Amino acid sequence: MKVHCSKGVNTGIQKTIFDKRGTIHVNFNDVFSTMYWYGTSNFAGQYLNARVYWEPRRVVIGFGYKFGNSQVKSAQQRKSGQDDESSRTNDNSSGN
Repeated sequence: MKVHCSKGVNTGIQKTIFDKRGTIHVNFNDVFSTMYWYGTSNFAGQYLNARVYWEPRRVVIGFGYKFGNSQVKSAQQRKSGQDDESSRTNDNSSGN
């Protein structure tokens, strides 16, 4: 059995709104209506030719919003055990 699938083109746009806290997006699937599937089979003298078309064309609209404080302070810089050990060995070696 041989199976073949076609390719489609999808596209979309996105816009930030509400002081960069919200986004609205619109996506278009299968813009040119080119998506389909077909297959052929020749088994024991029986020949099958199947073609399947469907409606994958659609428009999807979405909205997202960021809740919470947008002015959160960044995390503090923390030293790891390796950094602490390096600073102690460097201090000891310079004193000798």
